[in-house]
Amino acid sequence: MNHLAETCLSAYQALAENQQNGQPVTGVTLPAMQMGSVNIDTTYLSADEVIQEIQTFAADSGWTLYRDKLDMSATAPSDTFFIEGEWSKGENAVHIKLIEGDRYLCTRFRFGPEHTDSVQSFRDQTVFVRKLGETQALKTARYRLWWQLDENSKWRPLAQQFCGFDQDKKG
Repeated sequence: MNHLAETCLSAYQALAENQQNGQPVTGVTLPAMQMGSVNIDTTYLSADEVIQEIQTFAADSGWTLYRDKLDMSATAPSDTFFIEGEWSKGENAVHIKLIEGDRYLCTRFRFGPEHTDSVQSFRDQTVFVRKLGETQALKTARYRLWWQLDENSKWRPLAQQFCGFDQDKKG
């Protein structure tokens, strides 16, 4: 990690710590941030290519949104009429979104060694997923929110990465 990144993250963490200790500094609660690096690449694929991409990815967790249902499983879409989906495997993820007709935007996230040309940080966030029926337990989805340090030493939002579902919870 370079000196500028260390300085910026240290200053940010000091502000966040002061906020947690009851010293209002910013007027908002600052999230805890960690240094990390993600490689993001995008491409356009057809529905059949998306299905092949997800099968090859071999996800541990995922969801697919169809016109009439939401399927929370790690498997590839069962047909070519889906709207969006996210899959994760370890620190890596794939996000697919319908653009038009048979054209999908495929975004791949690979947690990796630090970039030399950009400084990034992240925060993990948990989102509660409502029950879809009486027999289904409450689930939580984990997302990783990424920021990147810009040329003016300001943290700018970069991406939101799906990290999977936590174990079922009673509730």
